[in-house]
Amino acid sequence: MKKRLRLAVLDIDLKWDASHHKQLQNELRARGYSAKTVKAYCGQVQRFFEYRRQNNVRWTDHVVRDYSLYLLDLYVNQAISAIKFYLIHVMGYRENVSYVRPKKKNKLPSILSLDEIMLMLTAVKNLKHKAIFLCYIFFRLTRW
Repeated sequence: MKKRLRLAVLDIDLKWDASHHKQLQNELRARGYSAKTVKAYCGQVQRFFEYRRQNNVRWTDHVVRDYSLYLLDLYVNQAISAIKFYLIHVMGYRENVSYVRPKKKNKLPSILSLDEIMLMLTAVKNLKHKAIFLCYIFFRLTRW
């Protein structure tokens, strides 16, 4: 029977050690995650526990949200997913907490000025590369 994930009422203080690291690796590999994802998730969970230890943070319903605010948009979704995976699949808790994920920022496309395009065009010496560059610019201009 799985324990219910109510972080506010957890009586135990979850720890991160070599055995939990190995368990997380095994669970991720068993589910077919790539080696890069395994490494990233283990790193994210380890950094989360280091954050808790350094800041003396206790488990509450808001600990993951506070940690995601601490990250300042750096791999926030990956960190939340890694912590959630660890708590559910390694520690055996059922999810009962909603995690707030940051809204994805819309970035404006960068637009080059005519001077910048001419500078790039004069920098290209190979005729074939210059033709490819001009075709690319022509294609980009006609799409507008």
